[in-house]
Amino acid sequence: MTKFIGKLEPEMDVESSDGCHIGKVDREDGPDRIQLQSEDGGERFVNWDWVDHIEPGKLILNVRRTQVAVAWRKIPGAHVG
Repeated sequence: MTKFIGKLEPEMDVESSDGCHIGKVDREDGPDRIQLQSEDGGERFVNWDWVDHIEPGKLILNVRRTQVAVAWRKIPGAHVG
């Protein structure tokens, strides 16, 4: 979802589609992904494809918390999407 590039703010909350807090935006990491500080304190990445929309102070993903957790368990530190 490249239409969101340049619209994120550091420390913006990131939520899954089912309303769970996933982490906070660290920075945009190029045209393919976003770097997050996850709830466990690690650096994680999500692809722009997983962005549904942006609300004031909040980035909302189009995937559920369980999908994010499964993807991060498979490849720790890797991006999802």
